[in-house]
Amino acid sequence: MVKMKRVKYMVFFSYLGRSFNGFQKQYQTVVSVNKDLLTVQDIIETHIYKMGFNRVYMFTGTRTDRGVNAYRHPVIIDVEDPEDVRRCNKKIYSCKTFKKALNHRLWEEQVSVADVYFLQERFVNMKAVKQK
Repeated sequence: MVKMKRVKYMVFFSYLGRSFNGFQKQYQTVVSVNKDLLTVQDIIETHIYKMGFNRVYMFTGTRTDRGVNAYRHPVIIDVEDPEDVRRCNKKIYSCKTFKKALNHRLWEEQVSVADVYFLQERFVNMKAVKQK
């Protein structure tokens, strides 16, 4: 059994919404068949998988509708990858490298990463809320 390591990032994205059908993934459709329902979350997840990560979990407190632009849209990204990938590409975990790698892949998609921060592995976004 391969041991998995999980890393949590708080990432702030900015994007031009005219090319997307909102932020949230549309689970009832197949994106490869219907490009009209492409979302920002689809694009981000696809490029994170291409970076060699095994599993990607994304959590956001906000969503945008079709055609809406966003500036510093906060997203928690929880990634999991096998040990062999980690041995080959150790720098992928630094915030600076993660930001640079994502921006390199996302620039053609009109999506950019403004900031990236590490979160503690035990950080739970729902428990961190101070008030409603």
